[in-house]
Amino acid sequence: MQNKSEEVDWSRLLLEAAELGISALDTATAYRNAHELIFDSNWTGAIHTKISNSSRAQAELEESKAQLGRDSLDVVYFHDPGLAQANQPNLQRMAEELLHNGADAVGISVYSPEELIATLNVPGISHIQIPVNPLDQRFLEGCVRRAVEAGKTVIARSVFLQGVLVAKDVGMATNIPHQLIDAARSFQSDCEASGREPVDVCLELVASIEGISGVIVGVDGEAQLKDLCHRWNTINPNGTSAIDFRAFASEDADVVDPRSWAR
Repeated sequence: MQNKSEEVDWSRLLLEAAELGISALDTATAYRNAHELIFDSNWTGAIHTKISNSSRAQAELEESKAQLGRDSLDVVYFHDPGLAQANQPNLQRMAEELLHNGADAVGISVYSPEELIATLNVPGISHIQIPVNPLDQRFLEGCVRRAVEAGKTVIARSVFLQGVLVAKDVGMATNIPHQLIDAARSFQSDCEASGREPVDVCLELVASIEGISGVIVGVDGEAQLKDLCHRWNTINPNGTSAIDFRAFASEDADVVDPRSWAR
């Protein structure tokens, strides 16, 4: 959960989310005031949070528990780029320590298929977050299947590619590469030609992937929350789309990986 608007009544919004079937909140200490807002709300469901600095994993977990007012957290993710491939025995040790000190489950947020593969034999890691959207389909070439076969729970994030794919005027953005602007415009143009809205196509792609157990989306208010839940609940994952998802897939890191956009 990210605090994007001071006017949002988060207690009411989170209550509404629970009533609409949202099963968990994905948050982090890096999201300004998010943990405090959750603590002050009526949220009693699952909480997934992130560790941004693996060298102080225990300290961050204790901080998160204190801020959220909970003795344990449902899933704690490592969100430290490169950690998955750096030292697997060390990753396993850190995961086991978190499991013994207030994490009901431990996961990792990865950025590349190579990172995902590197975590498959780490016993303490049970959840993996991966980016999935029409432009970023790198994980769909067997990665999800392999993760599920290894007993991992796979969660999709960045389904709208940081909001770029559903932006009203993506050309106005100044912090993203021109290749991404061109790809997003092409995607939106094809959606329009097919009589589909980009947000529906992004959600339909994720819903069609066997093995995905959950989807992370961000909202900035009650109206958007209701709209996304309605769209998700009316998707037919077995239906056929007029759009060929494969046509949008890109392997260019400058397009699909937000970490490269600022370079």
